[in-house]
Amino acid sequence: MNQANQGEPSKSVSTDQETSTEPLHRELQLMHERYFRDVADACADSQSRYLSVQTEFERGLEKAYQSQQPELFRAAQDDYQQKMQSLYSDPTLPQQYADAYDRYKVALKRLISETDMSDLGFMDIRNLGQSLLSVSTTAMNLPPRGATTVAAANNPFTPPGGAA
Repeated sequence: MNQANQGEPSKSVSTDQETSTEPLHRELQLMHERYFRDVADACADSQSRYLSVQTEFERGLEKAYQSQQPELFRAAQDDYQQKMQSLYSDPTLPQQYADAYDRYKVALKRLISETDMSDLGFMDIRNLGQSLLSVSTTAMNLPPRGATTVAAANNPFTPPGGAA
């Protein structure tokens, strides 16, 4: 195995499809970080939507409290429950997770196809394996593409036993 070239730039392709002169370990690090950044961004978007619904609900409760009208309490609760159920069935988050994983796989395929395998050192292979393991483990624990329902354990509006 030729380890003399390990620190030298290897020819690979970056995520924007331009030829890169970054060393292999740097390309791998960038695609690995991009995957987890994409997952974190998707999660942050989802949390923002939930926070918006929660804030709207709290404002509705405040308005109902100030007016002391029971129908406003019920309306706020019904609106909150409907919006939360809608968020739980929204396929946006699973789609964002799947897109992040697809981008990672495309970048990985490009990186491997453009790399001279005889130039890989032990650390390059270890880092590649570590990235594959952590990304695949994370991806397996996220909702799959097309998932429109959340597991009953995570959905407070699913009755006991999971019946609809």
